[in-house]
Amino acid sequence: MNNEPKANLADLSFDFEGYFERHKSGSMSDAEVEEFDARMIGMFCRDVFQGGPGAVKPWVAHAMANGMIKVLAGEDWDCALPMPWSPDFSPFSRAEQRALKVYCNITNALTVN
Repeated sequence: MNNEPKANLADLSFDFEGYFERHKSGSMSDAEVEEFDARMIGMFCRDVFQGGPGAVKPWVAHAMANGMIKVLAGEDWDCALPMPWSPDFSPFSRAEQRALKVYCNITNALTVN
């Protein structure tokens, strides 16, 4: 975690275009980079609210559709479109994590005895 102040990700007056230009040029802090998907969703909302669905930039619509199809296919929302507060993801599924925890508990119990 960093000590930078938390951004208001729901602020639709945010300079989204400037943000994405800075992202493209690589001139951002790690905390700003973590906001990418949240800023993209914010830009999507701003454009829909101000100009209707036709105002959404094609790359934003494509990225949103790509994230949503992953969710429909069973991927967690936090993994498909991660937010800055999303937990880090394990390479294991929930079932695999449970199995690994059981294995570790058994191994630790056998080691102690």
